[in-house]
Amino acid sequence: MSNKKKNKNKNQAVKATPVKAKKNRKKMDPKKKEMVKVSFMTLINNDACLKVAREYRGAGWAALAVGLGLLSVVLADVPTLSSQLSVNFGDSVLGAPNYSLDQELATFSKELSEKGVTLEIKDGKPSVQHWDNVVYTVEGENGPEKQTWYADYSSSLDKIVFEVFVNSVDAGGMTVEDSVFFARITSAKDPLTGNVRPGYGGSDASYATNFVAFGQENIMVGRYNENGKGSTITGITADLEGTKFSEFANETKNGLGEYPEEKEFVRAITAKWKDVIVRSTDRQKISSSWTMAGITAAIYVGIEVLFGLVVFLLTRGKRNPFRIYTFWETQKISYWAGVAPALLSLAFGFAMPSFAMMSFIVLFGLRLMWLSMKTMRPAA
Repeated sequence: MSNKKKNKNKNQAVKATPVKAKKNRKKMDPKKKEMVKVSFMTLINNDACLKVAREYRGAGWAALAVGLGLLSVVLADVPTLSSQLSVNFGDSVLGAPNYSLDQELATFSKELSEKGVTLEIKDGKPSVQHWDNVVYTVEGENGPEKQTWYADYSSSLDKIVFEVFVNSVDAGGMTVEDSVFFARITSAKDPLTGNVRPGYGGSDASYATNFVAFGQENIMVGRYNENGKGSTITGITADLEGTKFSEFANETKNGLGEYPEEKEFVRAITAKWKDVIVRSTDRQKISSSWTMAGITAAIYVGIEVLFGLVVFLLTRGKRNPFRIYTFWETQKISYWAGVAPALLSLAFGFAMPSFAMMSFIVLFGLRLMWLSMKTMRPAA
């Protein structure tokens, strides 16, 4: 029995354990490894910038240098673009201090509602009905004379503190070009007829009254302090399509048809007008932001080329050992050296938005100064 088992075990095939073939990993060529290392060292080492620009030749390295130069421009430009796009003109105009503009807008909105005036943007233009119910009235030679605009007269201050103008046939029986319309307003003239407006004393009187002007294509909001200093902002009327200004006050009422408390009412109306300003200026803000970013990028490109030229000129001395560097090589030095300042300006730009535009120029200039005075300084 035991012999049979032994024979049986002998006859059984012995399974061989498979041996895994070892994969031979290709090691990076030491020369290429050194090139990669030196390339990263350019972020903090000026000698590395010189070596890469002089010794690493070929179309690939040239394209990389140009690509890094453009990358530096993009990185440095991001904070400026972001800062421009993040501006909220609604908060800028109606945030504190707004020189009582919020209170005056609330009063105007309530009057539209209570006096049955319809004011809206329809087909891209201002549309108004029953405007006569709120227009400014002055005493003339033949009795009361209705003007073509709304005005809030303060008896305590003895002057007009707020006005609203509408460039519409429904408001004044005629229309004029928006450029003329707005220019007449800030010149204290009737925007439709060009006559001097009552209460301003003469054609040369300075205009310093908060106002809203609805033009055919644009809407303008102006705010001024008691010293006559102020600013205006212009938006696109068509971007407010469907906005019913005469409904602003009604939308604040509660279920019983009552207005909220004064402060809450002013806050609610202000929020609606902030939205109006944001929507009407959004398209222009985006366009102007990209325009500014393009201008800034062009300046940065010029700075990179200029700094490369400066390095070239500084090494033209007859006994300067760095005279061997060509113009193209000094340009590549500038492109490689610009990456670190761009990264730093990206961080500084977001941390200090007011410093965003100048940070790259300042930081890049400091590195150029260090490179030219220390790294590329001829030995005594």
